[in-house]
Amino acid sequence: MRQRSLNPGAYRVGWICPLEVEQIAAMEMLDEEHRPLPQPSGDTNIYNLGSINNHNVVIAGLPKAGNCSAATVVTQMRMTFPRLKYALLVGIGGGVPVKTDTGTVRLGHVVVSEPVGIHSGAVQYDHGKSRTGQFERKGSLMPPPTALLNAAREVSVKRQRVDRDPVWKNVQRIQTDRGNLRRFKFPGLDNDHLYESSYEHVKIGISCEEGGCDSLRRIPRSMDDGRENFVVVHRGTIASGELVIKNAQLRDDLAKEYGILCFEMEAAGALADFPCMVIRGISDYCDSHKNDAWHGYAAAVAAAYARQLFFHMSIGETIRPNLLSDSNTKVDPHIVEEFHKAVSDGKGTVVKTWLKIVDVNIRDPRTGRTALSFAARTGNIDMAKILLDHEALVNVRQYSCPGDSWGGGPGWTNGRTELSWAADCGHVEMAELLLKHGANPNSANSAGRVPLHYACMGNNRRLVKILVENGADINFKTFNHVRSPSFWITF
Repeated sequence: MRQRSLNPGAYRVGWICPLEVEQIAAMEMLDEEHRPLPQPSGDTNIYNLGSINNHNVVIAGLPKAGNCSAATVVTQMRMTFPRLKYALLVGIGGGVPVKTDTGTVRLGHVVVSEPVGIHSGAVQYDHGKSRTGQFERKGSLMPPPTALLNAAREVSVKRQRVDRDPVWKNVQRIQTDRGNLRRFKFPGLDNDHLYESSYEHVKIGISCEEGGCDSLRRIPRSMDDGRENFVVVHRGTIASGELVIKNAQLRDDLAKEYGILCFEMEAAGALADFPCMVIRGISDYCDSHKNDAWHGYAAAVAAAYARQLFFHMSIGETIRPNLLSDSNTKVDPHIVEEFHKAVSDGKGTVVKTWLKIVDVNIRDPRTGRTALSFAARTGNIDMAKILLDHEALVNVRQYSCPGDSWGGGPGWTNGRTELSWAADCGHVEMAELLLKHGANPNSANSAGRVPLHYACMGNNRRLVKILVENGADINFKTFNHVRSPSFWITF
């Protein structure tokens, strides 16, 4: 069958796969594959395009594992597909064998990022240069978008009310009887071994059986926590860092401190500026006994769960083709100006009317600002809530803005976000609202200023406290000779 070719603006969801085995599993989940599209010269990604349940999806792999690689892929992906609303980061991860509402985390289970307590669903850790030489937490990351959290909740509800697991049905889309897909088979519970945290692998480079690891040091577990025809899913906090954890005691210490269910290496990069849900199939226990035996099946169950989400999102949440947008048609600048003026003037009824025909994230062609940035500047909470209810993005960087008297000229305004405007204007409640919806407190403009700079220079102690509590870095590494926020705090 001939593949369709769609406009780049038709794609709303990105699917990021760090490893080749994960990308293969993702491709097996598509209902339809689309023809490749031309890419800007600055985009070096390789994409696989397709659809699931009428949702158009962009699948991209990573050149190598790690946060920096993920950040680059996301940036380039958004350049080529300007109307992407959010992404799924899908693949394998290291599990923490703790008990949740759905059982104890085991190999072949799935862990999905979801806000728990003070954590957004994903926390960043790194080796750092702490006094103890141990890993240290760097901060929370952007929470998953509401549409995906709602879909995940609906998947959970529906799975509990049916006899046949739809996620397992998705796993069976991968024809493991074919020779090149055999690695995606279920390895069997007999091959799921958890050793005592204090017991290290005997011989590096060979399996536990060949190396003589003591089977008596394995922890006995109930067979009820894992079976082939039902995929167990846990929702909670996922940790992301640059280094692979192969130490069970360190795993347990970090998990206990932050409530972590899974460790991985790409989320911190993908979640820096883009709404994303992390989905990980558990392939090892982050200990010295880890091997590749479960990689294929873990990738398969993660992809199968991700596919199921598309059956619990309305098409309106990912594509609104009737709306005027700067990425699917040439819009009269006067229309954009009138829409943004209504937002600035606080005319809620008028704005709601505009939102029936105009994309909430349409940009001013001169400044690159969106409607939410105007609401943030005025501090109109009710207006911001209207826009956020229509899926307004909270980390949009505006263009250079010559002639704008706000913020000290072009160098101050280029790259500014909604949170930056709120901080500069001293709107504490607006900043809180934006942070709640995933605003990045460490997003710098072209002059090297982050929102915390504006709060400090305005002597807004309450706002400084809120920003720091939400992950703002007082020692943010700036550029263009801009002093760090810590200087202004002490000043």
